[in-house]
This record gives sequence, C-alpha cells and structure tokens, in this order.
Amino acid sequence: MQALGAILLIVAYFGYSLTNLLVYLYTAGSVPLVLYLGIVNFTVVILLCLRSFFLKKKIQKPQKAKLIFLRAFTGVIFSLSYFVALSYSSFAEVGLLTNTFPLFIVLIAWLFLGERVSLVQWIALFIGMAGVWFILSPNIFHFFNGGILFATMASLFWAISLIIMQKIADYEEVYSYLFYFYSFSLLVLIPFIVRAMQPVSLSQIGLAAFAAVINLASQGLMFRAYKICSAAQLAPYNFSFAFFHFILAKGLFSFVPTKHFFIGAGLIFLGGIINLIIFERSSRPVAPAPEINPDE
Repeated sequence: MQALGAILLIVAYFGYSLTNLLVYLYTAGSVPLVLYLGIVNFTVVILLCLRSFFLKKKIQKPQKAKLIFLRAFTGVIFSLSYFVALSYSSFAEVGLLTNTFPLFIVLIAWLFLGERVSLVQWIALFIGMAGVWFILSPNIFHFFNGGILFATMASLFWAISLIIMQKIADYEEVYSYLFYFYSFSLLVLIPFIVRAMQPVSLSQIGLAAFAAVINLASQGLMFRAYKICSAAQLAPYNFSFAFFHFILAKGLFSFVPTKHFFIGAGLIFLGGIINLIIFERSSRPVAPAPEINPDE
C-alpha cells in the first residue's frame, strides 16, 4: 500500500509545484498575495458546494473540526512564509530549501506522536536532504539571508500541517475534509483580504480558478495518501516536490541541467526508492513454519 501512497503524494506535489508557480507569477504583478489566495479558497468552496448539489451528496459534519481548523491555520502560515521568502531569494532556491520539511515531519512524528522511525527511514531522509542541498550547493552561501529564515519557517509549519492531516485522515471523509479545510483557510485569510481588497479582472479570476482546481486535486490526492500511509513512511517521497519545483522554475529560463542537478535529483529519488524497497520487504508476511507431527 505504501507504493500507492507514494504515487498519490508525488502526483499531488507536481500539482502543488504548478500552483505555486502560478501564484508566484501572478502575485509578482498587481494582485496582492492574500487576495489571490482568498480567491483560490473561495473558488474551491464553491466547486465543492456545486459537487454536493449536483451529485446530491451531503457534506458531512466534521468529526475533528478543531484539527481541521488547525490544519488550515498552519497551511496559511506556510503559504505566507513561503511567499515572503520569495521576496529575498529566487523561486527555485526557496522552493528547494522549503523541502527540509520531511526532516521536521519525522522529528515531530518521533518526538510527539510516538511513531517508530527505523534506521533505514533516517538514512533515506538524509539521502534526499543531501540531494536538495547538492542542487543548491553552487550558490548556497549567498542564500543565508531573510530567505532562509522564512523558508525554514514555511518548512516547519508545512511539516506540522502534514502531521495534523494524517491524524484527520483517520476520521474524516475526503470531500468533507476538503470543504471545511478550504472554508477555514478562507476564514483565516478574511482579515488580510479586507485590507488588501482591490478590483480584479476576469482574467485574474480565471487564472485563480484554474489554480484552485489544481490545488483541490492535489489536496485530495495528498489526503488519500495520508489515509494509506503514516507521515514517517511518506516523508522521503516529499522530496519529489523539490524536483518538480526546480524543473518548473528553471524551465521558465531555459534551464540547462548541470551535474549538480542530476546528482541532486538522483539522491532525492534514491532516498524514496530505498524506503519503498525496505518497507515492502519488512511488511511482507512471513510464511508459517510447517507443523511437525510427533507421531512421525
């Protein structure tokens, strides 16, 4: 089952990378970030209401409303920290450094949730982390400014957010979770939206709606992945976000991959592959020993 969870998570992170790129490009212009995020969240809520109406499927009452609100709150803090970091450093650098969050996930799962983390999982995590830093290594020294502070803050809050998601996934139905998650996220953003309110064009709303659809699909896939696997088991596959983010960011500037990129990307995926192989072997059922008849 971990293979399926890993695939869902990797596809989800491709969607997140694309969404972040759209937000970055659009908010670099005339649209305030909080207003754009508000439009995205509002669009998703409307889409989920339309789904419920046309399919005649009632949105269930949440069983863990406080956790969903906390998940929404930490998600908003992640987004704001992430995009503030972009005012100090490039899209590629911030996106890659934000990928320290798998290490935070395992630490939180180990220290506060009592999850058992094997030596293999630690090794796989640090292999993936080495890949991220290897990609950044040619320009790492100029990055130690405000960008690293806000990117690390984004990483921490994203890790907390994913841990909370795993706890919610044990109780909530996916569409119910998505409705309340985006509703609570919009609620958290409202005070900021009021201050940043300004007219928006139809093209701006259309792009935000497109980003909302991708974000909704990604959030749903990620939620299903955490229904299947624990946070510690999925942690190495979170590094796929670094790969997709780097590809999309550098692709805008006709990026020619260097040896640092190939080695770093290889390490990122090697960490996930090692974790998958070892976990599948350890979870394979052991055949019972044949019974010995004492009369024979």
